[in-house]
Amino acid sequence: MRLPPRAAILAFLPLLGAVLSASCARRSMPRAPDLPLVILDLSGTLLGRLDPCGCAANQKGGLATRKTFLWRRRATGAVALEGCRFLPESRWGLPYAELNGRILMRCLGKGGGGMDYAGMGVGAEDLLPGLENLKALAAKAQGPPLISCNILDGAGRPAFSPFRVVTKGEARVFVTSLTLRIPPGFPSKIGLLPWKTALATVLERAPAEAYRVLLLDGGTAAARAAARAFPGELDLVLTAKGDYNPTPGSAEVREGDTVILDPGSGGRFVLEVELTRKAGKTRLLRYTPYPLPPKEARKDRESPPGAITPDPAMMELITAMRCDLADGLALSEALARPAPARRGGYTGSRSCFPCHEASARAWKKSPHARAWAALEQDEEARGWPITLSPECVSCHVVGFGMATGFESPEKTPDLLNVGCEVCHGPGREHVKRMMRDPRDPEKAVDRAGDGGAHCFACHDTERQTHGHFHYSVKWKKIRHEEPAGWADRVKPKPRGR
Repeated sequence: MRLPPRAAILAFLPLLGAVLSASCARRSMPRAPDLPLVILDLSGTLLGRLDPCGCAANQKGGLATRKTFLWRRRATGAVALEGCRFLPESRWGLPYAELNGRILMRCLGKGGGGMDYAGMGVGAEDLLPGLENLKALAAKAQGPPLISCNILDGAGRPAFSPFRVVTKGEARVFVTSLTLRIPPGFPSKIGLLPWKTALATVLERAPAEAYRVLLLDGGTAAARAAARAFPGELDLVLTAKGDYNPTPGSAEVREGDTVILDPGSGGRFVLEVELTRKAGKTRLLRYTPYPLPPKEARKDRESPPGAITPDPAMMELITAMRCDLADGLALSEALARPAPARRGGYTGSRSCFPCHEASARAWKKSPHARAWAALEQDEEARGWPITLSPECVSCHVVGFGMATGFESPEKTPDLLNVGCEVCHGPGREHVKRMMRDPRDPEKAVDRAGDGGAHCFACHDTERQTHGHFHYSVKWKKIRHEEPAGWADRVKPKPRGR
């Protein structure tokens, strides 16, 4: 964990002393024993997923679908909150994160999107653009208030609002946010206060007659630790787990009197929560994870039951803003620092075909051989440059982000589509050894017989028509193998199609 600068510690000492000296009094101060019913609409761990990628039918999520859903629920008077980790993963680069941030702020805030979220937690990955840039994105787009009780700027001051009190009818909700780490390589002028110190400070200022909600950049274990450290003072913790987990928990987790909820990843669900407080105990009256299945735009796909029509105005807004990808900056930045490749690097599927003739025939009939064409067709249908989106391109080419891997259709045409080396690993050294001696024992490449674990890099739950990837079923669609005794008879041939 990155330590706060010395100036921040010195500036914080008087307040820390006051908190510590008053801790016994604070812990003994009674909260209001009874509070009116409050309804919360919770989402989080969006990871920049503005809408379903379209690679499969019956996907869930999308901001335009969410807007329609929340608009139907406007009469409930719910407080809408977005948890931590709303920006894409840092591996997609700064320009892509900034573009997604601009779109997200417009959609969730008051400016253009109109969903009017009451607050948004700031997680570690959300700091990639830098503090000032992130705040400028939110201000310019009239985005939701950014909240964090322990992130400090370079001068040791709170970087964001430490908390927010939201009033809906007779109910009040005190919202704060907490992150536990700063990733290596992120902007250096960012500090973190120790989480217990920061949380103790903001809870001191929580109204007695308000529910307390913590938006946590961490998983269930961290949420339990926070609840144990402040027993009876946190009503609900919304987590943001590090691993991809698209489906929320089917039931709440409790630590003492604190309810712990996981929204899932990718914005596929909205959690409806109803809380009440009677005789000093906060009770969860209702917890419903609502899926957000958008109505299919493609005529060759059938919409699932309960499909929601995405808000047309928001779809137009997202599409128009995504056209900024046309300058190619996001894709080039995502490819600017390639990781080292094994076994001499990539060579392209055409180098495999002369020896692996049966496998080549099977591959050419598979959807993998048409992956790039499918991306181009989707680009034409959806009206924005999908072939310049690093997140989309990465699953339709060979060696994305790797040395000797895909660079562009013009520079590396042999690395378009989901070729042999996506599953079997870089093959340049393999080809060289085969040309010298087909019986060389060191010529082997990855067998890819790992039960499909490598497939999940792209075939995650979001990209599956029925929500699951069954390797034994999918393998039959791309099955390829050479005849018995082939290895003893193979003779290297000149490279060709």
